[in-house]
Amino acid sequence: MKPDAPIAAVPGLLTTRTWYEPGVALAALQVSPGARVLAACGAGDVAFALAGAGAAVDAVDVRHAQVSYANLALSAVTQLPLQSVRSLFGYGHFGRRVWFYHFLRPFLDEATRTFWDANEGAVRGGLANQGQVERRVTLMRGRALSLAVPREVVQAVACAASLAEQHAIFLSKWEGWRWRAALRMALSPVALAGAGMA
Repeated sequence: MKPDAPIAAVPGLLTTRTWYEPGVALAALQVSPGARVLAACGAGDVAFALAGAGAAVDAVDVRHAQVSYANLALSAVTQLPLQSVRSLFGYGHFGRRVWFYHFLRPFLDEATRTFWDANEGAVRGGLANQGQVERRVTLMRGRALSLAVPREVVQAVACAASLAEQHAIFLSKWEGWRWRAALRMALSPVALAGAGMA
């Protein structure tokens, strides 16, 4: 399989990243080191941040796929070198992703192993963009962004020297009725169904 070959959706995997800064949750929750916390798992980012701050975290989710994703991510960052983790998640060399997964299998619980054994194609393609949300964002970039935001504005944001400069460009030149309409269009049930993602 080529690295850019289309991959079937991973059943039940809603998201592979947290779409806000986990530090915001840490600041809001002000969890003390040693505190026991029950966290919604999602992609695992917030649970990992809480654990990194010293909390004892139980991450739960109604979607088994999310818990399996977080379990694999935790195993990867604790057992593999950084470059291998990056490759496994799709950032970097296509190379040995399935090999990395099989290296990690003994460190995973049985339910997580069973889940990823059944979805090895997603491992081969890189895990980071396999969630439904990430696929919708890709759809939005491909279909809605070009209609709503001029290319020079996108380039200006990409070339901005600071987050503050990016924010100013977003507020003055990006965010507006065309952007909001394109966003609604790209994420509408009709558009998603047409792309096979509903």
